[in-house]
Amino acid sequence: MSKRERLFIAITGIIVLGSYVFASVYCHPSGDDFTYAAKARGGEILQLVLNERYETNGRYASNFLMLSSPLNWGGITAYKLMPVILIGSFFAGLLLFFRLIVNQHLLLITTVSALIALSIMPDITEGIYWYTGAYTYTLSALLLLLATAILVRNQTYIKLKSHACAVGLIIIASGFNETILLYGMAASGLMAVRARFSKLSLAYVLLFSLLLIYVFTAPGNAVRASQFSESHQLLHSFAMSLVYSARFIGEWLLNPAFLLWAIVLLKLNLKDNASARLQFLRNPIAVVLVLILPIMISSFGPLYSTGMLGQYRTANLASILFAPSFTLIILANKDFLLPKLRSTLLQKLAFPLLLLCLLTWKNQFYLFKELISGDMAHFDAEMHDRYERIQRCEENFCYLPELVHQPKTLFVYALSDDPEHWRNKSYQLYFNSAEIGKMDATDE
Repeated sequence: MSKRERLFIAITGIIVLGSYVFASVYCHPSGDDFTYAAKARGGEILQLVLNERYETNGRYASNFLMLSSPLNWGGITAYKLMPVILIGSFFAGLLLFFRLIVNQHLLLITTVSALIALSIMPDITEGIYWYTGAYTYTLSALLLLLATAILVRNQTYIKLKSHACAVGLIIIASGFNETILLYGMAASGLMAVRARFSKLSLAYVLLFSLLLIYVFTAPGNAVRASQFSESHQLLHSFAMSLVYSARFIGEWLLNPAFLLWAIVLLKLNLKDNASARLQFLRNPIAVVLVLILPIMISSFGPLYSTGMLGQYRTANLASILFAPSFTLIILANKDFLLPKLRSTLLQKLAFPLLLLCLLTWKNQFYLFKELISGDMAHFDAEMHDRYERIQRCEENFCYLPELVHQPKTLFVYALSDDPEHWRNKSYQLYFNSAEIGKMDATDE
């Protein structure tokens, strides 16, 4: 790849990532953001986290972050800073991931993989801008990728320091959400079969088993599950996870950037040590499992525990893993795929078309559209007006108008007609206000 092409990739990355960072200026909290902030006021953090284990879930890592809400120590301004930190962590995490495994063409591979992952994310708000969802799932995906990279790099020999680091990352990541644990159980089980049940592979199976038992036996899980009447339907959950997997993967692969990126990757030269590390991805079964299993698990988990896939936080997690996995699979199978690339015209057009897709596909399209049209700025103004209305409301009941501008990139939960609905109560609890109701259109 020429220096000019590398420059264009760098410029594209700066434009897209910079725009996602800039959009943080307009993001706002909603729902659980307010609920956790209100719950954490005046309490001792360790005791609050222990209470969550008995009241909500056993997530021993992410609950610390949720109950250390930026709304309590920095208000709305601090909340807007959190996506900036996450976007920086996202890029840095992918960079380190590829450095550990490939260690070549790092900026190119990291930038393109990051932009593709952002473009296909099913719900970009929950993935980046909604603190509760983003820091519970996106951050855990990065930790899991780093642990995986360490294990892939050291797969041929036992290096105590490396495995200790991987175990530490796994323990932290497993405390963020249940999906990571299900990933880990599946991956460690497959690793044990591939290694013919070696002591090392069985040690990882045992590690994930213990972590899974700790998280899933939290009394709060039963409390939360009681709120969903359609939960724990095994066959239905499995069938629907297949449907959702086909839907998401089909939608992701409709993005021409994957084909174009594959063509660009096939023209890159790799050193022998990187190719050797990726040898396991030349097995067709391994390729299918790496691409499909994460989204199946991400769909099955919430379907089984709640009976529905009401939010796309777990699907976001799978999409973050999908783009770098696709990149490694193409690199691993270069020798097989390159002879099949015969279209000279397609090879010439691949790079400029890839840049176009990185700038305009799905989430990037809405990002630029809503920034340029002013939808995000209007949304920001409406949200600040909502806060002012709540704070100056002196009656027993506070009516709020519906939002006129609701960007796809930055959403907040709509108010309910029922003032006792949790979406309305979250505002009431955080602002310590009167009951919150939705204003009729005739009253505005």
